[in-house]
Amino acid sequence: MVVFLLLIAVTMSGFAQDDARRDGNWWKNIPTAGKLWYMAGVVEGMQLGRDVSSWLFQKNSASDACRASLIESFRAFRNNIGNSTNEQIADGLNEFYSDYRNRSILVIHGASVVMRAIGGESKSYLEEVTINLRRSDAFEAKDAK
Repeated sequence: MVVFLLLIAVTMSGFAQDDARRDGNWWKNIPTAGKLWYMAGVVEGMQLGRDVSSWLFQKNSASDACRASLIESFRAFRNNIGNSTNEQIADGLNEFYSDYRNRSILVIHGASVVMRAIGGESKSYLEEVTINLRRSDAFEAKDAK
């Protein structure tokens, strides 16, 4: 048990920096096991967010248009995540951040691009999204300093 806890502590040491900006530079310095744990948390968090967002619809009557939008959003989420694994998403992020121009993009934003690529979104649209993220996340990074 002690060895297991020690292994977890060593693997997760990259996460200990609370002040670290979680962007491509941060991602590139995390060991593979840490990346898999991080992506597991992201995916679980997205699923929890999806579930929480539907609670109000179960309690209250919502308009048909609003309910249809929510259902469409859930379908898009399922299509983007689909049968992908945490390892597949992490591999996609490794490739995404291999382009130095993407290093200022926050990991959660990069994961969104990768998951949409896995889900079959067009390459031209994803390139446009990535260019916009480079601008907005780089601007945010400058403001944080």
